[in-house]
Amino acid sequence: METWFWVLGWFLSILTMAVNGFLILLVCSKRQLRTKTNAFVVSLAVADFCVGMIAVPSLFLCGLATECTSRSKEGFIVMFVRVFIVYSSGANLVFLVLERFFAVVKPLKYLTFMKRRRVIQMVLTSWGIPFLFAVTLVSIKLSGIDRARTVLGYLALLFEIILCVILIFFLASMFFALYSRDRALAKQLRFNQPVARAKTQNKASAVKWVALVTCVFLSCYGIMMRCSLLMLTDQKCNDFHYKIPLEVINSGINPIAYAFFKRDIQHECKKLLFKRRLNVSFAPKPTHLSFLSVSIKLSRNDRARTMSSYLYLLFEIILCVILIFFLTSMFFVVYNLNSRDRTLAKQLRFNQLVARAKTQNT
Repeated sequence: METWFWVLGWFLSILTMAVNGFLILLVCSKRQLRTKTNAFVVSLAVADFCVGMIAVPSLFLCGLATECTSRSKEGFIVMFVRVFIVYSSGANLVFLVLERFFAVVKPLKYLTFMKRRRVIQMVLTSWGIPFLFAVTLVSIKLSGIDRARTVLGYLALLFEIILCVILIFFLASMFFALYSRDRALAKQLRFNQPVARAKTQNKASAVKWVALVTCVFLSCYGIMMRCSLLMLTDQKCNDFHYKIPLEVINSGINPIAYAFFKRDIQHECKKLLFKRRLNVSFAPKPTHLSFLSVSIKLSRNDRARTMSSYLYLLFEIILCVILIFFLTSMFFVVYNLNSRDRTLAKQLRFNQLVARAKTQNT
């Protein structure tokens, strides 16, 4: 394959593993983040981390190996792991949206339905169904029956259509529930309309981000369904150039919509960011610059030092890119919150003036 594919694929894989790994460590290390919703978030993050760790690296290692073909033992193992991980990410996303559906549309039933045992059952189901499905696909392929490729295409297409239909149904239901609730609040609470809007806008923004990520998910699964349809006619897909990067992108942006826009995770990220700033402000001055030292080492003729300098430089660039990504995301969130608070303050002052004018007239 082309060089740009490997560069883009490895970059997206490293970024996906960094984002999801940070989320997993953050939720697991903070006791206040160990909630029912965050259990689904961590399960999705684990699946997305595995997608970043498996999708491009397995393809790269198979390209280096001479015996890694679709009929070899190594090829079967790679296919089983890849199918299991990709479908696990989709199943975890479906169960996370299902949990959000009950929380938004049926909040009273959510308190009685979503117990700790129910959460464990749903998380295990989100991993068990893709595992059984992957085992079924590999068993059919190993059985050597006639037109096994057609049977695999039908099963994969059915599974992908079910996931997409469930996601679209739950998202449409959440949009309809938020729209109906907003209209009811606007009619019944005319005086407190700004407060009601501020509350509904928080939920609406979260649902919009979920819809954006789901569009990427649907485009990714649309490519997979195209491949399943080609399998029905015994044709090859030949879509690794854009299917693999899109799968990794889908796994990389899932934490942004489903985790980093949650208030509790935002609060912990802010605390961690401000704590790091305080630690940096009291830290001693560095004796040398990392990039400058690397450039000095590159000017020497020693091959070992040159290779180590390249590795240091690559590692530092990756850290800087991840840091810039998180900082821009955090600044964007803080800016939106501040602008929303200023708008709410203006509306409240206007309502107070209107209330005073009414009392003076009476």
